[in-house]
Amino acid sequence: MTLTKYIGSSIISTYKQLPVLSFIDNIQQIFTARHVQKQMQTTDTGKSDDMIIDELLTSARKNREKMLLVELPFICNRGIPIKDKDGQTRCLCSPSYYGDYCEFHADRISVVTHLNLTKYNGNYTIVNNQNSTVLVSCTFRYAERIVDRHEFYAHSTAKATKQKFYFSYSRTAEFQKQKRIQRHGTQLYSIRFEAFYLQSAHHPVLLAMWQFPIDFDFLPAFRFAKILHFNTKNQNYSCDLICGPYGKCIRLENEIKKTICTCQSGWYGDRCELYDEQCKEFCHPQALCRPQERGFINGDRRPACLCPHLWFGPTCHLTYLE
Repeated sequence: MTLTKYIGSSIISTYKQLPVLSFIDNIQQIFTARHVQKQMQTTDTGKSDDMIIDELLTSARKNREKMLLVELPFICNRGIPIKDKDGQTRCLCSPSYYGDYCEFHADRISVVTHLNLTKYNGNYTIVNNQNSTVLVSCTFRYAERIVDRHEFYAHSTAKATKQKFYFSYSRTAEFQKQKRIQRHGTQLYSIRFEAFYLQSAHHPVLLAMWQFPIDFDFLPAFRFAKILHFNTKNQNYSCDLICGPYGKCIRLENEIKKTICTCQSGWYGDRCELYDEQCKEFCHPQALCRPQERGFINGDRRPACLCPHLWFGPTCHLTYLE
């Protein structure tokens, strides 16, 4: 039986402002005193530790505030309890858990990656300078739908840093049903990486793109580890995909024969044939506006903004102080 169940769960959702944690301090003092007695090899003729703790817990059940002091650390499993504006308890869960009290394990992918800039031989040789910055946009995809996204920065070849982050699978009824039916996986999930060279007065410039399938999407937890290498083979493959006036055909670095259309700011679709009117004013003028790329688990009604150098924030309108 857990301590939370022993005390009772009626107080979990409503309680008053926390006082000083004197009750827990009393328990700690009991164990400290017992430890000192044992070290001094004295004989304890009083009550046992279990009896004293049991009396304190029984007393705490009669006092709402004291009961909360014992129960608070156990309200959220692997999460952080907070109090909202209505005085209700809410739990901030780690990516590994979800639920009102973080009581359920989340199906997820833990990503470990690194952008290797040492062999970059493209048009922007300044990328290899120590002061250059490369933005890597990572999108977790189901077929052509973006589930979630993440960004990280690479600062030249001299500062190679391993990146670690999570992608969580969608828990909507549609995807939960699909997982139950297709027990061997869908083979429709993938992770796409796009590397952009950042400039302060211009849009981020696309350097390269990688895309990797997730073959074991039926597993509740999967570790995806890749180093992003630039392709150095001298193969003159043509890029014949027709992307229209607002798109550009690009080859994948990890699969040189596969081509994809990459769109200008505000445009999207398989051939960059659609435009999102929100992109006229939503992002910073020098940012890349990417419609439907925020990820539907985050609410993709608003586009994602890829910020230029020294700008940040959801719409890239914040800047660093010099």
